[in-house]
Amino acid sequence: MAGFLYYIPKERNPTREKLEALGFPFHAQAGVPGCGCDKGPDGGMGAVFALSLPAGVEPSIGHYPDKQVWENKFGGDIWIGWEREAPPEPRDVQWEQTVAGKQVKLLDGNIWTVPAIRNVDGTLAVEAVLRPGNNGTIRRDEPAPPYAALWTFVHRMFTQHGTDARPSQEECVNMIASAMSINYAVSPCELLTLGLLTEVNMFLVWGAIAGIPEEVWGVHRREPLDFAK
Repeated sequence: MAGFLYYIPKERNPTREKLEALGFPFHAQAGVPGCGCDKGPDGGMGAVFALSLPAGVEPSIGHYPDKQVWENKFGGDIWIGWEREAPPEPRDVQWEQTVAGKQVKLLDGNIWTVPAIRNVDGTLAVEAVLRPGNNGTIRRDEPAPPYAALWTFVHRMFTQHGTDARPSQEECVNMIASAMSINYAVSPCELLTLGLLTEVNMFLVWGAIAGIPEEVWGVHRREPLDFAK
């Protein structure tokens, strides 16, 4: 298939610094300046670009409304799109280096590798910082920085109980995107715009991230997550 396209209005030659200032999460991988166009998906002038990733197929860079799908999901500053007949697949947005995890089928029918942050026995499943232990030993300590926020969130889910422990739907989507961004160039915007998540398969993704045993998945795989209101 082909990767995501992005459009920035009113910019002929956007820079990575400009994209960073707009809060675009993948500014470091942006293939800018891209292709300038007189009439973009918003009807005005701007530039279309894609990400420079090691694998997958690069989409056609430019604005071709009959062949593309476009959504304004980055708050008006940046649009997201893809080729209508070739929506992005996991290989199109995969980083060169990935982390092992569970294979989960999302709503697009593709298998995505969701990084495991917590083992079934409750131990840390990802890279940890090494610290001095007792009697000259070395011990695994806190998770490495890329995984710290995810580990804190997962730990909260397993140590708190009751209504106050339940995450909001937004929190849950953000944490799923944070985990999946370890292996793929995706944020909540990409996951939601492409329609990869449902109230039910989110549980399967969380099971992969949090080390929930397979037998528990079997009980809940057809039930939506119970979110905090």
